[in-house]
Formats: sequence, structure tokens, C-alpha cells
Amino acid sequence: MAYCPDALEIGTGDRVFSFQGYAWSEKGDPPSAPPPDAAVLAEKASAQLKPPDPLLHFGPKPDNVSVNYPVWLWIDDRGPLTASVSLRGVTVTATATISQVTWNMGEKGSGADPTVVCDGPGSSPTDDQIAELAKPACGYTYHLKSTKARTHGTSKWPVTATVDWTVNWTSNVGPSGTLALQTNGASALTVGEWRSVLVGETVETETRARCDDSTYSAVVNTVRAAPIAAMARGHPT
Repeated sequence: MAYCPDALEIGTGDRVFSFQGYAWSEKGDPPSAPPPDAAVLAEKASAQLKPPDPLLHFGPKPDNVSVNYPVWLWIDDRGPLTASVSLRGVTVTATATISQVTWNMGEKGSGADPTVVCDGPGSSPTDDQIAELAKPACGYTYHLKSTKARTHGTSKWPVTATVDWTVNWTSNVGPSGTLALQTNGASALTVGEWRSVLVGETVETETRARCDDSTYSAVVNTVRAAPIAAMARGHPT
């Protein structure tokens, strides 16, 4: 049996004794269980967080994904998630945030690594980023079309995302620490190939035949812009 001077902090002013993990006061009060381990409460708080499975997003247009053009990748950010557990005067609060997402884009046969690791949940492209053909912070560029022969008849590349959550916990008695959680999601993408159609050749030939300098200049400008306009009107095959 040992005398526990630290236990005077319970506020009674009585001397407190302990034996084999139990404690009681000098006045003969019944034994009481010692304070719980904050780390054990942290595990219980973490178990209450229950982050949802991720919803996978692709951009700019998930229905028009093509080889050689980057695909933007992101998931919904449901964090931060918080839960608290209290027991015998000890309170632990756990907070979970997304630390990284590991994507597997499912492409096989190209020789490229289909794995992409992104910090945080990623983000959707803005209108300006789409117009400027900006490179995504979290993205992937396919090299092969998702043909039936390559995808076991589905015509889609399977995509998975593994979300790593970092759980930081604190307590009202001092100890703190970090735990981890993980969730998974899946989807599939049809990947085609853009084809450009050259337009305006007939107009250019007919206009040149008239040999008018001003008209010729206008038509050349139109023909030079044609491939860009045609690409915008194209579709993946």
C-alpha cells in the first residue's frame, strides 16, 4: 500500500491511499477506479468519427475524358470531423482531417504508373483554369483509350481512391497524440480520343481564285483558326 500525495488534488483534502490500482481516502471511502488512460479514450473518440466513403469527381468534363489531356481529380471534403469522450474527469477530443488521397486510375498496357498521390482532397478547376488549359495540382493523363479489349468488355477504366485521414487528439490532462483512419471509394471512366476535323478548305480555294488581296488575307486567318474551332467541336471516340 502506498500514500499518494498527488491525489489530494481531488479536492477533498483527505489523504488518499492506493493499492493494486485502486484508491481510497483516509476516512475509509470505498475504493474507486483510477483515472482512465487518455490514449485509450482517444481510440474510442476516433472510432466515433466514422468518415464517409469518398465520392470521386473528375473534370473538367467527366463524360468527355480523352487520352493526352489531363483529368482533374478531387473528392468531397467532409472534414474536419470531431468527437469527444469523457470518463472519470478525463476528456479527450479527436479531430480528423484529410491528409492525402491515393488514386489508382486503372490504366493498363501503357507502361505508365496509374497511381497518383495528392495532398488533401484536391479541387475542381475554375473557369479560368479550364480556359487556360491549366495543369491540375491533382490529376492524371491517360495514354490509352478504354476499349472493350483493354477493359474486359466494360469500355471503362476502373478508378479507386484511398483517403488517409489524420486524427489529432488532445486531452484535458495533458497527453495528446495522432491516430489514423482510412476510407475507400471507386468509380470508372470512359476514355476516348479527340479527333480534329479540318474545315474551310473549299472556301479558301474559291477565294484565292479571285486573287483579291484583302479577301485572301481574311480567308487565311479563317483557315488558320479552323483547327482550333474544329477541336472545340470535336468529341472523343
